[in-house]
Amino acid sequence: GSGISGSFANAARSMSTTGRRMTTFMTLPLVGAGVAAVKMSNNFHQGMANVNSIMKVSQGELGVFSEQVRDLATKFPQDANTLADGLYQVASSGFQGSEAMKVLTASARAASAGMTDTDIASKAIIASLKAYGRGAQDAGKVSDILFRGVDKGILSFEELASSMGDYVGIASQLKVPLQDVVAAQAAMTLSGV
Repeated sequence: GSGISGSFANAARSMSTTGRRMTTFMTLPLVGAGVAAVKMSNNFHQGMANVNSIMKVSQGELGVFSEQVRDLATKFPQDANTLADGLYQVASSGFQGSEAMKVLTASARAASAGMTDTDIASKAIIASLKAYGRGAQDAGKVSDILFRGVDKGILSFEELASSMGDYVGIASQLKVPLQDVVAAQAAMTLSGV
């Protein structure tokens, strides 16, 4: 009798120890994920507060923009914090309200297609829009032109964006269409320049 009860006692202790280990094993990652989610949420709210330091909209309007940014994060492989940072760049360049969201959307689309982040894509799109005197409604067209250059040449979206400041302003003053300028840069990369 005591051998069987001793075996049951040992089995019960073993199960209890295993249960405690499993609880720790399962709980710690969940707690860590919860802390990370709270931190991401705080970062997002801070990012949107930064956006509002430029846009200066009501809390209700900021809530609408926040929801739009979160919605974009479900459509493109960019997290909401990155998109909030991109929106800050867009707003600081002078685009406000729904126009800022048009530019941000085009930037997020370009970033996902060009394997870069929204911040880099938005800088290239904004530089082109400003240089050619175009509005937010042309952000998608500009994004397509830039991506075609990346696609046809041997350069990344980031390389294209970083070099555009050197020539896009002069090209627009000389009335050279953006698509020709981007095509020329892509062609030069194909010949090793």
